[in-house]
Amino acid sequence: MMPKNIKQELEDSIPDHITMSGRQKQTILTEAAKRFERKPRRTSRLILPLVSAAAILGLSGILAAPYVQEELKESEVRQQLDASLEKVTVPDASYPSLINSQYIGDTKELVYTDGKGFYSFNKETKTTEMLVKPEEGAGLYEFAVNGDWLVWDSRNKLYAFDRHTKEIEEIPGSAAAGDFQIEEDKLSYLSADGQSWGYKLLDLLTLSESNFHEITGEGTNSQASLNEGYIVIPETIVENEEKNILFTLYDLKGRGEEREFKVPYDQAVNVTLTDDKIYAELSNEGRSPVLAYLSLDDGKLHKVKTPPFDAFAVYEDYLALSIPEKEDSNSVKLYRIIDNRAVALPAFEHVEERLVKPRFTADGVLVVNGEGEDFSMYLLDIEKIKK
Repeated sequence: MMPKNIKQELEDSIPDHITMSGRQKQTILTEAAKRFERKPRRTSRLILPLVSAAAILGLSGILAAPYVQEELKESEVRQQLDASLEKVTVPDASYPSLINSQYIGDTKELVYTDGKGFYSFNKETKTTEMLVKPEEGAGLYEFAVNGDWLVWDSRNKLYAFDRHTKEIEEIPGSAAAGDFQIEEDKLSYLSADGQSWGYKLLDLLTLSESNFHEITGEGTNSQASLNEGYIVIPETIVENEEKNILFTLYDLKGRGEEREFKVPYDQAVNVTLTDDKIYAELSNEGRSPVLAYLSLDDGKLHKVKTPPFDAFAVYEDYLALSIPEKEDSNSVKLYRIIDNRAVALPAFEHVEERLVKPRFTADGVLVVNGEGEDFSMYLLDIEKIKK
């Protein structure tokens, strides 16, 4: 048994600004006591009781130090995660409207559609603004948005809404379109006009347009991914009766030549370009999918060890996974990729409802939908955790 005065000294050694549970404190003290009691102690009559007590206290502190540091670090991470988590409730918005909503960090707003019009909810002012008037039969679903532009298709026509002038422009010559990726004043999208199938780049200020990638393989199971002027396009190709995934990386600002990477898989899902890596859920027929990334530094494919998951989102080395929790149910958990392994982080510990549809913004805000009664959404700013 650890002496009471030593136990009290250890408790007092934990900084006041660190909030620790009784379980965490007990873990530290228990482990320290075990290691303390395992050390043989020889009592000499020549050693004064005061010196002996001081030596024992010093030794106990040394033995407990690794556990104190580990528990303090975990406690600090938990506090950072709790402090950066925001719950956002959008009034009078349905679950189907919010499931595909997009968050814009610069303007602190969620943009969503009810299939008829487009709306913006500002989480700071708690106000909703109608961006595009609702129209019956508009069939609105896929869109791209930032602080300057809103782009969507309706009835096989492509439209751009200037958020400053409030004007709507129909993009001339646009046909069936999808996979919208917007950055600054540039829009990339997948177009099929009956003669060709490929990606185009549109200048939203001048409406000038150019083709930059033609689909020549069997298509794709994933959208493209645009990040800081670079875009990666996945495509399934067949060579010698074997399927491969071809990733083509373009520099849309003309700073370098295109690059190609090929991996021996049938499908690539949720391709994401971040931190000089191309992430994707890769799979072959009849086999379990894996999470992997292509390093743009060495061009090699690296697999990430993860628990089983249904969906993922990634920003730099932070990973959100939708993992099974109960039978026929799952929820979102947060991880950090360390040495190509997903290490769990204590995020969302106080959220009781199921969380779904993880996605990251370009500046590192994790967005998830809650399935509680009010369909609240949760925002977790990764950049705040890193500071």
